[in-house]
Amino acid sequence: MTPNPGTLIHGTHRNADLIPAFLAELERLDPNGHAGYLDGLEADNYNPDVLLGLDDEHEFWHTTDATEITHELFDLLDAHAPAGHYFGAHPGDGSDFGYWQTDDED
Repeated sequence: MTPNPGTLIHGTHRNADLIPAFLAELERLDPNGHAGYLDGLEADNYNPDVLLGLDDEHEFWHTTDATEITHELFDLLDAHAPAGHYFGAHPGDGSDFGYWQTDDED
């Protein structure tokens, strides 16, 4: 499946918001890759069902582990970006995460 260029999630930098949105997008794009990533989380002693069931204010969301998961998901989603696009923050709005056209000037 191909991602849709544009916004995936907007107006937040909170891991509690980003991780569930990024995981849902990974599942939509690559169900096998999503399952493999969840298996990896479990191997690292993170139960994905528990993780995604945490209250928005749970202390886990403020840890370096949560930030590492967010960064890993950025990389996984970027690997699925359409040709000429990248996954990340919009260049004009750092809280607008999605697939954006690259500014290749070659």
